Amino acid sequence: MTLAGKLTGQGHEMSTPTLWTEGTDLSAVAVVIPCHNEEDTILDVVQSLPEGLGDWLVVDNGSGPACQELLRKHLPAEHLLQLPEAAGVGGAFLEGCRQLRKPVRWICKLDGDGQFAEVNLAAFLQAGQKSGASFVKTARCNRHGWRMEPERSGSRHWGNQLLTLLLGLASGYYLL
Repeated sequence: MTLAGKLTGQGHEMSTPTLWTEGTDLSAVAVVIPCHNEEDTILDVVQSLPEGLGDWLVVDNGSGPACQELLRKHLPAEHLLQLPEAAGVGGAFLEGCRQLRKPVRWICKLDGDGQFAEVNLAAFLQAGQKSGASFVKTARCNRHGWRMEPERSGSRHWGNQLLTLLLGLASGYYLL
């Protein structure tokens, strides 16, 4: 079951990608969703969240008036943090983590543009629980292997590849 009943307002059609496996205990998981001018996708991302999460929070990262209004209209106030100015995606995520209302074991970052809609987050949760890992990360930049994504600049592509490699070395685990 998803959070379909948790959104307020009417008239917004939402798709519901499958991110979670039914029966997974998600009470130890919080989801933080940084959002900057993602009015076309953010409600779909929220809609995809399952029931039973320990907590979830959308962090409006200094969006313009249209996105701010959409968020205020459709999200419950306790699940919305609006920053007065953009703090960057990392800054918005960290502030969201600080503002979570309930203690949790795992914090999952989703992006407001829906780029992780195909990711099976239940598999990440299960891998973390099984291994005892403190940190489980997707390798988004590897969805095309080492080939460059057409919409990404060369410096951003190679920066993402380097960061993925360094995180793998630091954690002792790297998956190509």
